[in-house]
Amino acid sequence: MTQTYSYGEYITVINSRHILPNTASCFVCLSLIKSYELAKRHCLLQRLIGGNVKAWVYDLGDTMHVRTSGYSGKAGFKTDLFLFLFSKGKLIRSFEVSPESVTEILIEQDMGLAPSASLLLYAVSNENELVADEMKIMVSGLIKNQMTMEYSVKRQMVGRDVTLSVTSDPNSFIFLAAIDKGSQLLKAPNDITSQQVKEGIMEFDTREERDGSDPYPGPIMFRRKRFAIENFYQGISANEILETVGIVYMTDAHVAETNDAIMYDMVVQEAAAGRPIIGNKVNDGLAEKIPTESESSNNVHYGEIMFAMPGGALDAVQRNDKVGNIPVESDSSDKVRKNFPESWIWLNDVTGSDGKYENMFTLPDTITAWTTRGFAISPTNGLGIAKNVQVEGFKQFFVVVSLPALAVREDKIEVKLVVFNYFMAQKNVRVTLKQSQDYMIFRDSSNTTQSSNSDFTDTVQVPAGLSKGINVFIKPTTIGNIMIRVEATSGTQVTDVTDIVEKIISVDPEGKTKYGGVQQLFEAQSTLQTLLVNPEFPSDFVPDSRKITVSVTGDILGQSLQNLGSMIRAPFGCGEQNMISLVPNIYAMSYMEAVNNVKPEIKQKAEKNMQQGYQRELNYKHPNGGFSAFGVSDDSFSTWLTAFVMKSFAQASKFIFIDDKVLLEAKDAIMSQSNRDGSFNEPGNVIHKDMMTGTSGGPMLTAYVYIAFKETQNAGNAIPNNFDASLTLQYLENFYKNTPGLTAFQRAVLAYCFALGDSQEQLSNVLVDLNDVSTISDDGDLRCWCDLRKKEVGNQKMYSTYDVKPSAIETAAYVLLTHVIKGDMTSGRPIAKWMISQINGKGGYLSTQDTVMGLQALSSYAEKLSSGQKAATVTFKSLGQQDVTFTIDNDNAILLQSKSMLHVDNIASNGITIEVQGAGNIVAAVNWEYNINVAGNFPDLHVQATSYTIDYNNILIEACVWYDGFGDNGMGMMYVDLPTGYHCTNMEALQKDPRVQRVEFSGKTLSFYFNQLSKSKTCLDVKAMWDYIVLETKPSFVTGQFYYQPEKQSMTSYSLSTDKRTGTASGISVSYFLFMILIAGSSLAYF
Repeated sequence: MTQTYSYGEYITVINSRHILPNTASCFVCLSLIKSYELAKRHCLLQRLIGGNVKAWVYDLGDTMHVRTSGYSGKAGFKTDLFLFLFSKGKLIRSFEVSPESVTEILIEQDMGLAPSASLLLYAVSNENELVADEMKIMVSGLIKNQMTMEYSVKRQMVGRDVTLSVTSDPNSFIFLAAIDKGSQLLKAPNDITSQQVKEGIMEFDTREERDGSDPYPGPIMFRRKRFAIENFYQGISANEILETVGIVYMTDAHVAETNDAIMYDMVVQEAAAGRPIIGNKVNDGLAEKIPTESESSNNVHYGEIMFAMPGGALDAVQRNDKVGNIPVESDSSDKVRKNFPESWIWLNDVTGSDGKYENMFTLPDTITAWTTRGFAISPTNGLGIAKNVQVEGFKQFFVVVSLPALAVREDKIEVKLVVFNYFMAQKNVRVTLKQSQDYMIFRDSSNTTQSSNSDFTDTVQVPAGLSKGINVFIKPTTIGNIMIRVEATSGTQVTDVTDIVEKIISVDPEGKTKYGGVQQLFEAQSTLQTLLVNPEFPSDFVPDSRKITVSVTGDILGQSLQNLGSMIRAPFGCGEQNMISLVPNIYAMSYMEAVNNVKPEIKQKAEKNMQQGYQRELNYKHPNGGFSAFGVSDDSFSTWLTAFVMKSFAQASKFIFIDDKVLLEAKDAIMSQSNRDGSFNEPGNVIHKDMMTGTSGGPMLTAYVYIAFKETQNAGNAIPNNFDASLTLQYLENFYKNTPGLTAFQRAVLAYCFALGDSQEQLSNVLVDLNDVSTISDDGDLRCWCDLRKKEVGNQKMYSTYDVKPSAIETAAYVLLTHVIKGDMTSGRPIAKWMISQINGKGGYLSTQDTVMGLQALSSYAEKLSSGQKAATVTFKSLGQQDVTFTIDNDNAILLQSKSMLHVDNIASNGITIEVQGAGNIVAAVNWEYNINVAGNFPDLHVQATSYTIDYNNILIEACVWYDGFGDNGMGMMYVDLPTGYHCTNMEALQKDPRVQRVEFSGKTLSFYFNQLSKSKTCLDVKAMWDYIVLETKPSFVTGQFYYQPEKQSMTSYSLSTDKRTGTASGISVSYFLFMILIAGSSLAYF
């Protein structure tokens, strides 16, 4: 029998559900709701709590007492009472008790229940209604490994030692980082906090809190982590209770549901009558002990920052603050400050058996507060997180030198010199900027030049506890790293205080950098071998921008092994390009193990690169296990990329940990696109268009999947049972036999498939076809599928390759791999020599796939070569240049030896001769680079750039790219270089632009990724604000390019303009530097 309650009685029931008068006990009651009536509530579950203990918050180790009260009502139950304890989506414990008896259950709070759990109680009444209730249990002490950090002093003179002491569980791995607080004033710190750990674990919780999405407005809004007491809405019906806990149920019992409109009407009527619904404070201190959202968040209160500069920041330095234990006489030191890192401590170590760790560190030269973060991992208690600690690097008297780290030659750069005086008396300070042959000095923004052979000197009066600034301009006249030296001195000889600062600024030549080079494989002999190389420079190169570097290695892969992680000069910000940071390291490790010559430093670097590449690649994973270029922002995963990732992960699993589940899900995703005839479909977008023969995949995609599964199997990893390799191979054989006019690239991929599948007849046929369409040098020493041209220099023949496309490298790589499988090293040799000749100065090629495939092929080929004795000398000679000689032996053969050449003009005019003599395979290289100012354009690919002024500090760059040619050329890129001294201010808006797949910023270049370039203009507005005043800036460049066809490139330049574009919103009206001064909060006497 049910009873209908009035609104007032209903509210009484709700309140009594939480708190009974004059007791610290809390009842959780079962609810029965039928239609528009509320059944009498059966209060069966009671938690006993004594004194002022928090009602539902426990510490680890506490025992919770749960008592079920015997029920004597008329309705009765036809089942026992069932209690379930859930946490993090798992059933932890279960109990079954009789509804008539009084039962007390003791539940110890352990790690399995932290940070929260749900206690669910349900039964079925004699009226066949399922009744339920639940309570939320909070368990503190989630992190048991208690880690602390402490410095020996709070403040110390820069350049002196401080001791950092750490405590945690015994034998814990500890990880420490100390970062310049000044570098983080305008961005949130990347901390690991206990709150983040708690929230991460709560992601596994199936419990659902009301989140404010209730369709009825009003004061009752429910959110996770913000509540005073358990809300009355929760637990109104059995259905809602089960949903709250995350239970999926099937039952023939009646399960009541709440009528939202009735609940809302009750709340409105009670509120209109002036009666409280739910307050902020309830009896016995129950609610006030629940942390509020603001208390539980990880807000860091740094206090007042008295001064801040791009080079440093200091906490809470009061004008009359005594410096403490810092000796005043130390400020008279003429020690040069030149060590200004953004990160100071970055290490991992292990605590001792007593749980302690101590280390001494030397404070860098930056006047700043170093914020130190740390966490630990214990074998017994797991993760520990320490509270951040600080140590201040300080001087009573110092000068801050503010200037950009990068500049272009002949940019006119403002150098800000700010002198700080924290002595008790005013100081007369002489500030000197030392002259240099590397730059001209200007006293102000006009063209009044200070003599380049004399110093710039000025004198300022700096009051006690304040600062004073001077500005001066310099114009770099040379390129490379130039040093700026500033001296600030005050007092007589006896009482002198001095601060000397040296900073480095990197100066680039004007224009865009271009690269070239010649790599040659020599089989060293007792007779002298020579080769003349003429570096190729255009007539309009930028003066002084030319550089020439020579190098040698006694190993085919020597250059690549030394440049793992930086083998290409293109960005790699998508799921396919990221693999360049992973895959080359796999082949490097495999090769070193195969030749039994593992270098520890290369091994460490390779493993680190693989681990980082693996972690980053998981960002591009779809829920079904597939991968795509831009992850879940793409409509679908890509079969091709998933196959690439799968085989690479399988090969990497020999050297680093790879989750088996990731591999299994990737295989399943690929197989979901299989067809009955053995082919595969492509549901996503493939940015490597040479792998596609039609919009939905086709034979070349199928060939790539076949290769991926076979190489996965060869790596010792199982392939799916439902993958029929013979059926797929038959599909590819039929495609080859029945399709005329295949490209060399398609034939090469098929040849490798036939070699892997041991399809000898088709393999022989396709290799004949490939030889027929290849180009070979007159002496048979080089073979490629490209335009190989010969030119004679004196009595020597030299071959150069024109317009080499990444697909030409891939074609050669697949054919070379085929010959390696066949064991035909003789046929592979001229292909390998040509591939080596195309390697760039970084040890890679133009893009991701040609570099990956090239390195795989060359490493497989090199493994089969006889190592033998290596003893050779290589000499580089040029008229007017001192000879450069390298010696190669078995100990250093795998290393890369290099040297930058002087007298570039002589080498450019007369060439450079390579002389090789001795024994062993030797790779000698001459690489060069230069800058050009002339904009070039590839037909049909267009770029356009215009700059506008928003206000004194802000500019807008309108950059456009479009392609009006035929066909789809795959992924397109646009690079926008910012002028010296500027940073992008609308990065977030650019990243959200639906036309752009991804945006990256490195150095001073913004890189925009497009799935493809359209025929209509794609124009992006880049807003930028100056960090430093730079006058007479040189033109900057905007470049359009196809990622997989980098030879298709167009470039234009733009200069800063005073024009304003109609409709442009006003930007920020204060400069970065002045903003830094303003937030300092001190009364700086600046200018």
